Amino acid sequence: MANPYSYDLRQKVIRVIELDGIKTSVAAQVCQISRNTIDLWCSAAI
Repeated sequence: MANPYSYDLRQKVIRVIELDGIKTSVAAQVCQISRNTIDLWCSAAI
């Protein structure tokens, strides 16, 4: 089983999407994380 992503990485990705306006799909490609995972992080952060 893979290790969970770090809390720090989650916060950085959410910050880039919300503050810098980067699209979720672009952030997913750059960070090599699935777009669905990022969507879940963003919905949980609200």
